[in-house]
Order: sequence, then structure tokens, then C-alpha cells
Amino acid sequence: MGAVLKRTADRLVRQGVDLPNPQQVFNELSGTTSVDLYFVGSDQVDVAVQEFDVCNANLPTVPGTMTLHQLFVNNNSPGYLMYRDVSCFCNGVSSFCQCFAVKDFQFPLSAVDTVDTNAVMTDQSDIVVNCVNGASQIFTQPLDSGNDTQLIGQFCVVKYDGKPYPGKILAVDETQVTVSCMHCIGTKYDSNRFFWPERLGLPDICMYPFDDILSFIPEPERLSNRGRTYNHFRVSPALWDKTQVALL
Repeated sequence: MGAVLKRTADRLVRQGVDLPNPQQVFNELSGTTSVDLYFVGSDQVDVAVQEFDVCNANLPTVPGTMTLHQLFVNNNSPGYLMYRDVSCFCNGVSSFCQCFAVKDFQFPLSAVDTVDTNAVMTDQSDIVVNCVNGASQIFTQPLDSGNDTQLIGQFCVVKYDGKPYPGKILAVDETQVTVSCMHCIGTKYDSNRFFWPERLGLPDICMYPFDDILSFIPEPERLSNRGRTYNHFRVSPALWDKTQVALL
């Protein structure tokens, strides 16, 4: 679209039309092209910048802003982003691989920016979002088997043989949780990729002690590549990183 507008402006200049400023360019192009154009004056920009500065006076700068070339964010992890200086799409456009020295950054969160716990657990007492010095720390409290009706159907990450696996809680008793787990299909560079084995007729359903429940999570998101959906899923990258740290 930008190339179309530029070529149109070049053609107008060749025809003798004078375009000395942005306002004149807007006026001439508005009557020439079918593209919807909107003019934003410098005074409007100044007001918006001033309002932003007032509301975000203590907002930190992402290191290396002038050189970063690719960003990845997740709406389940407010304020958290991953970035790098070189773009890569080896995992498609809906996921973020670990190629080319990926870095991450966490913006300070206010009370209204914390994770939507309703998307993680129906009872907010089961998952706590604690903002300490601007860093969002997510941790789980001991499970209460008396709230088993609220736990059933929730997604979690369990520990098995020293490794984390996402799954869905099917039942709860006094000492154990029955979980249908996903299988890992990731690589050593990106372990956050899973599939449901019941699609192959082999569901992985086991009972785990409460201590092996590492975290509650939102429902894993389905991966896609250029509009083509896969039967592969991943956990929110920020939560997955925290479960990896919990196993160290």
C-alpha cells in the first residue's frame, strides 16, 4: 500500500502538482486514490506523546531497542516479551523458536496488568500473582482436595521422571490427582511443543501426588503455520519458562 501511495505521489509531481508539505500530500492523494487516508497533525502527535509520558513516566526501555528486529508476545503473559536482532520463522508465524540468541524482557506490572487468573483457575486463591519490585512472580499454593470440583477440567503442568508435561485434570482424591497428559514432540532447542496422544488411541492418563503438580496454566494454544493449523500445542512461554526453572 505504501508503494502505491508513493508512486501516485511521484506521478502527481511529474504532472506538475506541488507537494511542499504532508498536509498537501494528504489533500492531493485523498482525491486521487481509493485508499482510505487519515491525516494526523504534529500537534496531535505531541499531545499523544505528552499523555503517554505522563502515564508511563517510569516505563523502562527494552535493551537494544534500536537493533531488535522481531518481537513475540502472548496475551496470557502481560508485560512479557521475547525478542532478537535477526528474524526467524522456522516454527511458523504463530510460535517463537530459540534461534539467533533470543532475549526476553518483563515490563513492570501494575495491579490491573496482572495475569487474568480466571483464564487459569476459577478460584483465584489457587494461583497467586505477586508483584514484587515490578516483577511478576507466579506460584501455586498447596492443593485443597476439598475444592476438587473446581480443579477438575483445569490445565496444569505435572512432573514425571524429572520432566514437565502439560495436561488436564480429570479427577481428584485425598492424596492424588488424575491427569491426562500431553506428549512432548519438541526438540532440545524448543521443548515447548506437545500433542494429545489420545488422537492415536493411546491416552496417557496417570495419577500424580499433589507435590508433582508444578503449576496451573491456561489451555495450551494450538500452533499454526501460515494459516494451516497443526495438532501441536504449546504452553504460554512465560509460564513454561517458570516451570523449567522450578525443576532446577
